[in-house]
Amino acid sequence: MRIVAEIAARDGIKITIMNWNAKYLAKYEQGPLEQTYKFVASDVGNDAAMNALATSEVFLKKIDQTFASMRETFTQIYPE
Repeated sequence: MRIVAEIAARDGIKITIMNWNAKYLAKYEQGPLEQTYKFVASDVGNDAAMNALATSEVFLKKIDQTFASMRETFTQIYPE
């Protein structure tokens, strides 16, 4: 597995882009929560295109929404 990029996005989200087994993996981390998305490398094109996709505003808005839902679920089952 090759790490393509590590990016600090807004709201404390860390993005790690990896290339492995003819796929790109985009991992998003925020506190104890994590989301990972897989993309077929030949569909994406190259590292720069994957970085652009993973950091696009449209995608990051959806990532934020999913983290909010995950946080709600997490606090319901594991109150601090």
